[in-house]
Amino acid sequence: MRWCYPVGGTGSPKAYGLLKSQRLRGLFFWTGKYVIKLEVKSNVKETIDRLKYLAKDQLPFASAKAITKTAQLVKKELEAELPRVFKNPTPWTLRSLFLTPAKKNKLSARVWLKDDGSKGTPASKYLAPEIFSGARVLKRFERSLAAKGLMPPGGFYAVPVALRN
Repeated sequence: MRWCYPVGGTGSPKAYGLLKSQRLRGLFFWTGKYVIKLEVKSNVKETIDRLKYLAKDQLPFASAKAITKTAQLVKKELEAELPRVFKNPTPWTLRSLFLTPAKKNKLSARVWLKDDGSKGTPASKYLAPEIFSGARVLKRFERSLAAKGLMPPGGFYAVPVALRN
C-alpha cells in the first residue's frame, strides 16, 4: 500500500499529483486528506514453477517418508504382538522383524522376517509356518531320526517329554 500526500486542490487525482496512467494501474481510495493506492500483483508463474518443483522432487520424498513411518508403526505393533502370540519367546524371536524403508524412486516399504541366521535358525524358517499356517520344517534332529529309520517319514515330529519315575 502506498500513501500519496496531497499537493493541493479539491481532492481530484490531478490535484494530488497523480497522472491518468497511474490511476489505471491501481485502485485508488480518496479520503479527506490522503489518497490510498492499492496495487495487486500476480506471481502465478512463480507459483506454478514452485508447484512443479514440489510435485517433481518433494512429493515423492514426502510419500516415501509417510510410507516408511507407516511401516515403522506396523513393525512396532507386530513386535508388541509377538509376546502375546508366542509363549516365552526368545529375544531372537522378539527381534526377528526388519524394515526396508521406502525410497523416492521405490515407493514401497517392507516389514518382514529376518532371513539371516548366522548364529542359529533364521526367524523366517520357524515363524513363517505360524504366520501362514503351514507345516513346520523338520528340525535337524528329526531329519536324522528319519534318515536312520527311527521315525516314520511323512508329517511326524519329535515331541520332547519328561521322564517319570
